[in-house]
Amino acid sequence: QRRRRDNPSTGGSGGSSAGGGGNGVEKGSDSSSLTRGRSSGVAEADIGTGCLVAARVSPSINDQAELWILATVLSYNSEKNRYTVQDDDDESADRPTYVLPARLVLFVSAEPSAATPAARRRRWDRSRNPEMPRGQRVLAMYPGTTTFYTGQVAMPPSLNTSSSPALGMASLVDPAEPPPDPNSNPMYRVQFDDDEEKERNVPAHLVVPQPRSSSGSSGSGN
Repeated sequence: QRRRRDNPSTGGSGGSSAGGGGNGVEKGSDSSSLTRGRSSGVAEADIGTGCLVAARVSPSINDQAELWILATVLSYNSEKNRYTVQDDDDESADRPTYVLPARLVLFVSAEPSAATPAARRRRWDRSRNPEMPRGQRVLAMYPGTTTFYTGQVAMPPSLNTSSSPALGMASLVDPAEPPPDPNSNPMYRVQFDDDEEKERNVPAHLVVPQPRSSSGSSGSGN
C-alpha cells in the first residue's frame, strides 16, 4: 500500500492506488511516442520520458479527495494526448502504470530522484515552476510519502532558511534532513490543509500550483 501521512481530519487519505473510475484514467500500459504535454504552469511544455510528475490517478467523487501521486513518465501518445506513467513509490512491490490525459499530469522535475542538496537544486526547474509567493495554493508532496496534498505556501524558498523558525517547526524538522537554504537546498515551507496548522519543509521541486480541479480543503491523496 502507498506510503502516506496519517489520515487528516477530513478523511482525504482514503482509497487505494488503483487508477480506475472515469475522468480518462486508465490503468495499464500504452505503446506510444513522446512529444508534448501540460506542465504545472499555464503554458504547454515538453515532458520527456523519465521526468517526474504529479499524476492524478483517482477522480474526486462523492466528496472524496483526488489522489495525486509522484510518478515517472514512461511514454506519450501524441494522437490521444495521453501519458503512460509509473507509480514512483519505491517501497511498494507493485508499481502500477496508468494511462492519463495530459491535463492530469503536472511537471515536477526533469531529473530522477536524488538525495543530495546539489541535486535538489538542479531538479527545481524555475523556468517551468517559478517561485510562488506566500499564500499561494499548491499541491505539495507530504514529507515521508509519495503523495501530493493541497495546502498553501507559508514561506517561499528564497526566504526559507535554517534561521527562519516558525511555531512548532522544531518538532517537525527531520534531523537527517539538511536545513533549508535558498541556494544549496531550496525548500518551501508549506501549511497543508487539515494538518493542525503546522508548517512543514518540502523540497521546492515537489511543490506545484494547485490545479483548479483540486479545490476544497481536504488533502489530495491517500
